[in-house]
Amino acid sequence: MTRRKTALAVLAVMLAVYVVMAFGAARYDTFPGDQAMMQAAQEVGWFEPVAHFFNVAVDNWIIRIGAGLFVVAFLITGKWPLAIAFSGVWFVPVLSWASKLLVDRPRPEGNFEVHLDPGTTSFPSGHSFDGAMFATLVALGALRWLPPVQARIVVAGCVVFAALTGFSRFWLGVHWLSDAVGGWLLGVWAAGVAWLVAEYVVEWRQRARERTPLA
Repeated sequence: MTRRKTALAVLAVMLAVYVVMAFGAARYDTFPGDQAMMQAAQEVGWFEPVAHFFNVAVDNWIIRIGAGLFVVAFLITGKWPLAIAFSGVWFVPVLSWASKLLVDRPRPEGNFEVHLDPGTTSFPSGHSFDGAMFATLVALGALRWLPPVQARIVVAGCVVFAALTGFSRFWLGVHWLSDAVGGWLLGVWAAGVAWLVAEYVVEWRQRARERTPLA
């Protein structure tokens, strides 16, 4: 199996798992372990400033502006695949918003603290989605363009970034663990799709250029 077929297969499995989770979230307000994880997370008292940092740092518009800066930088340096892939950060989040509307899962309720106004519906976590998509694109770019040692460091940092973003959501009491997992799944899936689309667009441009006769 080629690398691209393997990637498509992995993305198909991820989407299937997400769809199953979405159907479950539409029917059940919590999954097993959600409330226990919420209580355990909120016992980590020192995490408060970290949680509030990620709440602001992974705000929708901050992520969009960051992605826009990356797109400009990649266009200037001629890295077209990365520029196309990162532009997806501006358009793909409609998946998260649509999922929230369709699933319509209520926000967490229980004997724990809610540190923020919870806002809209709960599944999936929008912050987890945005953080996972952005971090995955950065990781894929590092694996393609950086030396192996540097790439591994960047990938590790991206994993920590996405994980802390999700953890901050249930520490703040605005999402269940399953909401964060759903956001992670959808975010990584969306990044993978954006990356494949970018590769297909670049290949199409190359083939079109090769077919164009020289003057």
